[in-house]
Amino acid sequence: MTQPEAGAEFQALLSHPNAVVWTMSVGGEVTFISPSIERVRGITPEEAMVQTPDQIHPPESLKKSLTYFESFSKSLIAGEVPEDFHAHLDYFHRNGSVIPFEVMAVPSVGEDGIVTELRGVSVPREDL
Repeated sequence: MTQPEAGAEFQALLSHPNAVVWTMSVGGEVTFISPSIERVRGITPEEAMVQTPDQIHPPESLKKSLTYFESFSKSLIAGEVPEDFHAHLDYFHRNGSVIPFEVMAVPSVGEDGIVTELRGVSVPREDL
């Protein structure tokens, strides 16, 4: 995966050793999750790719995430490039504990100006 063109903060998160890099199709399907997911959430990339949003986030973080994806979809329908996403979100660990993460995502835009995917990085906040 090529690194997205983004700001310095996004690039800094990408270079973090516990960074979980992920991509999502414009339809909402997770298309890639880096192997570091196993180290920080205790699940394999394959397991993570099939989780539903409520299996990933506790209710408050789930609401933030779903609000962004609603806005993302509306922008696409309007023919606009969605805004970048930056939030503090909690994720569930395999053992049931909750881990706070710093999350950034940027829409990837093709040469034709069409959004092709969402590229993101999630880093445990305790590691920052």
